[in-house]
This record gives sequence, C-alpha cells and structure tokens, in this order.
Amino acid sequence: AAAAAAAAMMRTGRGGLLLPFLAAGVALALAVAVISWFHLTHLALLDELKASHASRDAALAKAERELDLLQRSCAQVEAANEDALLRQLAPKPCEPRTLYAPASDESLGEMEYVRKQLLQAGWTMTSDIETAAFILNAGDSPPQKRPCGSTFRGIRISGPFERELEVCQKHKLFERFSTRLRAGQQEDVSPEEMAVHFPWLPKTYLLNRPTHVAALNLTLPCTGLQEAMIVKGDAHGGRAIWLPKTNEELRKLVGMPCGANTAEAHGLDAGFVQPPRLVQRMISSVLWDGQTVMGRVFLLVQRRGGTRLSVDRGRWSLGVPAPSYELQMFDLPLFTQYPGHVRDNAEEEAVTRRNASEFEAFVQAENARRHLGLPRDWVRTHFMRRAGEISAEAFAASATPYVWESSLSDGDRTDSVKAALLEPDGAFMFVSAELLVDMDFGVHIIEFTCVPGDIQGLEPHFATLPWTRTYAEDLGAQLARVMLRNSGQDVGIAATSVGEAGRWTKLAERAPFPHP
Repeated sequence: AAAAAAAAMMRTGRGGLLLPFLAAGVALALAVAVISWFHLTHLALLDELKASHASRDAALAKAERELDLLQRSCAQVEAANEDALLRQLAPKPCEPRTLYAPASDESLGEMEYVRKQLLQAGWTMTSDIETAAFILNAGDSPPQKRPCGSTFRGIRISGPFERELEVCQKHKLFERFSTRLRAGQQEDVSPEEMAVHFPWLPKTYLLNRPTHVAALNLTLPCTGLQEAMIVKGDAHGGRAIWLPKTNEELRKLVGMPCGANTAEAHGLDAGFVQPPRLVQRMISSVLWDGQTVMGRVFLLVQRRGGTRLSVDRGRWSLGVPAPSYELQMFDLPLFTQYPGHVRDNAEEEAVTRRNASEFEAFVQAENARRHLGLPRDWVRTHFMRRAGEISAEAFAASATPYVWESSLSDGDRTDSVKAALLEPDGAFMFVSAELLVDMDFGVHIIEFTCVPGDIQGLEPHFATLPWTRTYAEDLGAQLARVMLRNSGQDVGIAATSVGEAGRWTKLAERAPFPHP
C-alpha cells in the first residue's frame, strides 16, 4: 500500500517530498522487526537455559544422593573391616609351651636346634601360628602381632624381625657409622677420619659420597697392579665382591676414569644386579698354616617390653615397661681357616672349622714364637671383649634414617618408612659378626650377617669333628633359654636339657625408634 501510494504521488509530482519519510519508515519497520526477532530469540534461549538449569539441578541432586549413599556404604565397609582387623589383633588364648614353624623344607638354621632342645624339654609343635607361644619362623609372613591374652604367662616370641638391621647391609654398616660420627656436623666425614675414629673398621670409600670418591680418586694410581683394594656391593654369599687385579680394572669397575676431576663415580655398568657400593682396603689376616682366619661371634637382638591394643579405641599403645631392643652376645666364638682373601670364594673342601680352644692354642704358639706379650686366655679376655665393644658400637649406630634425614646419596629413601616401624613384642633376630684378626692380633669387623649360615656349615662335619655337633646343640639350648627368659615364659618341667642362659652377655639396649 505504501509503495502504491508512493507511486501515485510520484505520478502527481509530489513524491520527491515524501521519499525521505518513506525511507525512514521502512528503516524503522526493519529495526522493529529485528528487535522483535532478537527478543523472541532471547526468550527462547532463556527458556532453554532455564530448562538446562533445572535438568542440571536435578542431576546434581541425584549425584548428591548417590554420593551420600556411597559414603554411608564406605563407612559401613570401613567399620566392618576395622572390626575384623581389631578382632584379628585382639588377644587370643595361646597354648603354653607350643612351637610353630612353617611346613616347608626350608632350613630353620640355628632355630632347628632351638626346636630340638625345646621338644626334649616337653614342648609340642602346633600348626596354628596364632596360638603358638614360640614362633621359630613365620615363613613368608611378618612376625605375629596378635597378643596372647592376659592369662598367658609372659610374652609370645613372635618370630624373626620383619626388617633386618641396618648394619647387616655392607654399605649401610659404614653409612651408619659415618652418620654417627658426623652427628651435628655439616661436612661429610672423610675415610681418613673414619679410620682414625673407628680403627677396627677397614678403611672404606663409599661410592655415593662425593668426599669419599674424591679421596679415592686422589689415592688410587692410574695404572699398575693392585692387591690392597676390594670392591663390594650389597649382597651376601660373595655375589657382589670383586678383586680387581689392576688399578685400571678397579677404576673401570667403579666408573672412575683416571684424570677425571670429579667427586662422583660415573659410568657404572647398568648390567650389575648388585652394583658396586664401596671400595675397601683389605685387612691382612694373621696366617694359620698359610691361610686366612676369620672368627664368628653370635648375637641376639630381641624386642623387649610390651605393647597393648585398645580394641575400643582401635590403636596400639606402648606398655610398661616401655618397648626396647636388646643386644646379647654368646660367649663362645667359631673360627674358620680358608685360602685366599674372601671366605665365600673358597671351595668348601678347602675350609677348615676351628673351635675357640684350637685358635687359642695357635695364638699362644705365635705369642711364644714372636714374643708378642699377648695375655693368656686371649680369645676370652681380648678377642671376645673387642667383639663385644664393636658390636655394641654397631648396634648404637644401626639407626634407620627418617625420611627428612635421608639424602639422595643414601640411595634408599623408600626404606625410610622402616624408621617408624616397631617390631612386634618378642620378635628377634639371630646375627653373626664376622671378624678378622690381623698380623698383630688386632680385631676388625668385616660385616654383620642377619641370616647366618654358620650352623648349617657345621652339620656336614658332625661325624668327623664331634665338637661341631656339641657346639650347635649347645648354642641352640642357650638361645632357647635366653629368649624364653627375656620373654618371661616358662621353659617347662623337663628343662634340664635347655640349661641356663648365663652364657649370654647383655651388651646394649636401645630405644624403639628409629628402627635399628
């Protein structure tokens, strides 16, 4: 209509005046149409958004209901698991004078002789580890934590420690002595300082200590033959021991090329199952018929004191007397003669077992021949006294570092969880200290072994060396007696075969934390 009116006006000659008004009207109409479209679109989007929010609120409410249901279910499951755990750890009546050992062919070591002695004393075997009064070995399981209840006399002997002593690992023996000497100091302790302060330790260079590597690098020639140094990894049985014949071979082995101005060992072969951990100056042993002599002294570490489980509160508490770890030493050592520098490298047929009396006779013969002025009864008055002093020092130094005390150089940060671990009541560890006697009859520690195989080594000689059977059985009887005495248990009415525990000497006692 507007267009027709405009056309008519143009024909009459009046369109030129109205054309601007018509254009403005058209623009206004278009603007109104656009605004109306945006308004309708906005209303549609608003409705859609409201619907989306409503759907989201409904989904959120549903999720909250499901989460609440899941939380309540988890709380019920957790409560049920906690109740089951508390029931599992709650005291259970134990049978006095009962022994447990896993039904397997694995050797119990010296514990086999403990078993024989206690069976002779009237004890019986049980297949229930939870009711046994004395767990000789828990197999693949950790020590038994369940208490025996208030009616049981004494504390259950719960089995060997779950974790071995720090000083039973070759490099950690020297790491912990170094840490003990460095206490309160910022700078690392050098091998020279270690050798002066602990003269019964072989001079040792730890390959994870820059100070030690730098000292070794300066000391060790680049070329030539060498017989003074031995390289060790962290494994028993000779599986990580190297005797490099030349300095070049030694440097290559530990990744320390000659001429490198470095304080770190580089380039260790990644193929090592047990990589080199330390370089050590070998002790020159006194020679008996041209062979090296090593002495072994047997030690017992036992968790003393008691802990209590509060079933209502769901946690353990320290009892009275407070828990501690105690170190005891058996009074009679063993000795072995073998060719070469390393006992584990010697063929078994070439190894000779010697008792303390035989070694004492050898010492006194050397004393007379060389006019050394050694005391009579040297094994008891000097060797065993020195062994006790060394073992007590090692026991004090054997402390697992807490996570905040560990350094990257230690290489065992994951083991720091062990620091806060408390072995169960009555748990134990049977240990041997391996000591060398040097040419001047000084005594030196080589290592501690937490699973000694010395008694199994005696067994093949029972028929030809009668004293070996007597020694094994005597040690078993004495070990049974001292452990039962420490735990407050009754040996039994037929206890004469077990004898007294007076042949053990208490060397030291330490607090329960950190784990030794």
